[in-house]
This record gives sequence, structure tokens and C-alpha cells, in this order.
Amino acid sequence: MTFGNATLRGGQTLLHDARMWGQLLRWGILGLVLSIVLTPAVSLFTTTSAHEWRVVGLGTLAEFKLGLKYDPDSRQTYEWREGERTLERISLIASDPRIERIRRRMLDTVHKKAWLGLWLGLAGIVLFALIFWILGRRMARAHRVRGAEMTSAQALGRRVQPVFSRLGGRFFPAARKSKPRIAGVPWPERAETQHTIVSGTTGSGKTVLISDLVAQIRERGERCILYDKMGSYTRAFFDPARDVLMNPLDARAPRWSPFFEARTPRDFDTMAAALIPQQKDTVDPFWVTAARQLFANGAGVL
Repeated sequence: MTFGNATLRGGQTLLHDARMWGQLLRWGILGLVLSIVLTPAVSLFTTTSAHEWRVVGLGTLAEFKLGLKYDPDSRQTYEWREGERTLERISLIASDPRIERIRRRMLDTVHKKAWLGLWLGLAGIVLFALIFWILGRRMARAHRVRGAEMTSAQALGRRVQPVFSRLGGRFFPAARKSKPRIAGVPWPERAETQHTIVSGTTGSGKTVLISDLVAQIRERGERCILYDKMGSYTRAFFDPARDVLMNPLDARAPRWSPFFEARTPRDFDTMAAALIPQQKDTVDPFWVTAARQLFANGAGVL
């Protein structure tokens, strides 16, 4: 990275961080100010009656008029009791001790509730900072979007097995033992009749895993079909009393010949088509057709 690119990248990152911090501080200060203002305002409007507001307002108006050199004997509407309004001299209104008493109580409420609003605002800032920190940690944490995932056998078992099956296996151990497992992990429901691929390099344990599955199937008294190309499963599991080998080259297998499957010469044509399939990208079908005819005619003669 060149000097210019590095400087540009660093400047962009620094300015972006400063702008983001400024946005957080701006909203934090705004919330703090609103808390300081709204807390005493709500308290005043909920603890001060309408009559007290009118007394303070009319008394302040009378004092303002006296300050402007109005005639002290000039009259103004005043409310001595709630709902009772009379015309009184402004000098008499301004001397009402209730005005100062209500003012002091209101100022004391504003002072106390402003401090309460300050502490509430600071607590809110701390709370939101904690929430932002938790969200930031969670967003920065690596998470899987798709694809393979490494997990434990216990977690995989919880994923592939329904809740009711897990509960049933907990209360009925016999039912849990009757269900097949692959390397200790429960096989998903109805997966036995579907496709399951076991892949791995030489010596990774594919045969051992499948052998364990075959042993579980035999233990349950059920049947399975094995394509045993290397003979590993035959050596490990073959029981002449219950198993059948489908291998014409093995003396333990029932006597079988492809001639037993053909009743007419056309049956050999069907065998030839199955044994020698026509490739999709074949340009000249002569060789496939000739091989089929050779097999069908030779088998028919024999």
C-alpha cells in the first residue's frame, strides 16, 4: 500500500469514527437535557393545582405593573379562593404571602427534580451504552451464513432429533436404543430410506462407521442390502443361517447364471442394453451396437 493510499484510508477511518462518536454524544446530550427539563416539568404539572398557577400568574402580573409605576390603587382581577374572582388593588395582590410561598415550593420542586432528571439521564446513558456494547460485541462475533459447520456430537444430536423423540428416549431407554446411531449421533427420522453419503480418504474409518450401522440393524433383527465390493462386510457379518450372498463367483452363494434370467432371445438384448449403455456424447453408435449384438448373439448360442 502506497503512502497516499495508507494516509487516505487512515483519515477516512479516523473521521468516520469521530463522526459516529459525535452522533452518539449528540443523542446522549439531547437525552440528558430532555430528562433534566421534563422531569421537573412533569412534577410541577402533577403537583401544582390550577388555582395555584392562577395565583402565581396574577400575582406576578400585579408585581410587574407596580414595577412599571402603575397606580397602586388600580384594580386587577385576582382569585383569593378557587373559583372566586374579584377586582382588587394591585398593591394588595402583590402583598399576598401565598404568592411567594407557592413560588418557593415550585422552585424547590424544580431544583430537586432537575437533579433527579440529571441522575435519571445519566443512568439512561449508561444503560444505552451497555446495550450498544452488547449489540456491538454480538455483531462483531463470527456467525455462520451457510455451508458446513463444525459442532459437537451432543449439539448435532439435538439438531437432528425432534424434541419429542429426545424426551421419549429419556423416559424410555429401550426406545432410544432401538433407533440407529452414526458414531453415537442419532440418525434423523426416516433417513434410513433416503440417501446418506459417507466420504473420507483411505483409512479415515468409512468401513468402521458403516459396520457399526450394520451391527445395529442386525441387532434390531432387520434386514439390509450391502454392496460389498472389497468383501469387508462379508468377512465381518456373513452368517450362512440368515444371510444370502448374491455373488456368482462365490461358492457360498446360491447357484445363479444369467441364462436363468432369459426365456427368449430378446431377453438377451435387454441384458445387453443394461450392461452396455449408450453414452449421451457418443458420435458413432456403431461400437456400442456391435458390442450389444456380440453379447446377445453369443449368449443366445450358448
